[in-house]
Amino acid sequence: MSLREQILKADDHARSTVHVPRWGVTLTIKSWTGEDRWQWEQWCNEGKLPGQQPDSLETMCKAIVLAIVDEAGEPVFRRADVAELKKRNAAELLRVFGAIGKLNSITEEEVGDLRKNLPQEPLNGSCTLLP
Repeated sequence: MSLREQILKADDHARSTVHVPRWGVTLTIKSWTGEDRWQWEQWCNEGKLPGQQPDSLETMCKAIVLAIVDEAGEPVFRRADVAELKKRNAAELLRVFGAIGKLNSITEEEVGDLRKNLPQEPLNGSCTLLP
């Protein structure tokens, strides 16, 4: 088998899980393809002006939509679910996003930027954010 064939046929898709105590579930996270990563980055920047930062909370929720799958590997969430996900507990969103970031090589710098840009008041009165 040639090197090209070996690379193109490699099973390089991984999965991991994250337990979310306040939701009472363990979620399955899929590793992203290059196309998935590009789609996430483009989706997060839709409608933004040059130099304008994406909304941190929305960025996390969009990653959750693209990465969480059921046992059959099918997406659990749809794009339209972002608004509802934004209302969930911030600590749990960070927990899930952190697990997605670990599996999909979202850097600590990117995660840190998200934490810095999150609102400092509770979201819909439902939670407080981690420091």
